[in-house]
Amino acid sequence: MVEVERGKGISLGVKGLNLELPSNELIFVRGKTGVGKTFLCLKAAEAEALKGRRVIYFSTNEDRESILKKAGFLGIDFRGLEARENLKLIDYSPMEVKRLIEGGALIDEIEEFGYSLVIIDSFGFILSSFNSNVDALSFSFSFFNLYKKLRVSFLLTGEKESDFEHISHNLIYLEEGKMRFIKSSTQHLVNKSYEYVIGKEGIELKQA
Repeated sequence: MVEVERGKGISLGVKGLNLELPSNELIFVRGKTGVGKTFLCLKAAEAEALKGRRVIYFSTNEDRESILKKAGFLGIDFRGLEARENLKLIDYSPMEVKRLIEGGALIDEIEEFGYSLVIIDSFGFILSSFNSNVDALSFSFSFFNLYKKLRVSFLLTGEKESDFEHISHNLIYLEEGKMRFIKSSTQHLVNKSYEYVIGKEGIELKQA
């Protein structure tokens, strides 16, 4: 269990959550449609890009215009961050992202451009594209092996519980107005719950 010096880790972009998670870890965010997973991803991407780092964002369930519209609602200058090459948005189908991962192209992309954060929203859509749980589990472990080679931060989302959660360092569950850290490498977050609202600054913790 570790604590992270401010500015050295990965920020989730959640207003009121004044901490960062360790870099080079797997972060899995689970929750039903509409609870704020994409807003969280967008604010995390912005927070990292504004530090001067590079972020690549894969959207498997929304097209580019939909993502840009949500970013605009949050006041994120997405196109500006893209122009500075701190942020790259790719709207691929689950099968296209799966092929990138299995074929090694994702490794090449990350190593060539030096991305520090990879966001896949939704990773759950990729897992649900398999015909059997065995195939999905096999892919999960292949992905984990890819992660071990790259040692960059991954922020993944999904709607349903999956075996992949067990190999993630951080598991965050979003439900109606509540954020729960099911597990975390940051000690004081384990089993911690926060009430939140969604607004123009993304996910914002309610004041106690």
